[in-house]
Amino acid sequence: MSDELTSSEKILIHVRSLLKFAKEEENNKLREENKGEYIQKCGNNYKSLITKYPSLFYKIIDDPENFEIERLIQMLNLKQKIDNKEISHKNASEDLGNKYYNEFVKSKIEKKD
Repeated sequence: MSDELTSSEKILIHVRSLLKFAKEEENNKLREENKGEYIQKCGNNYKSLITKYPSLFYKIIDDPENFEIERLIQMLNLKQKIDNKEISHKNASEDLGNKYYNEFVKSKIEKKD
């Protein structure tokens, strides 16, 4: 794996590869039997991902079956638009904040009223 992990496309390629790796039967078994060895194995195979995006790396390997790849793709698409100067960081942040507010918070507040 390349040490260069800056473009959204490259990040997604590495994430998909790690997801596939973590879901392999052998690695599922290792995760259950020896978590430390499993983490080390994943880290050795995905050094650039664990170095550059450790939170993302651990989120994936902790529960690869429930990792929300679609949510990551949405965020990477926003990153790409920011990188291409199609949208400002401020506007992207506001748009994402509104989307997640509507998805996770709004209905709970409405129920309390």
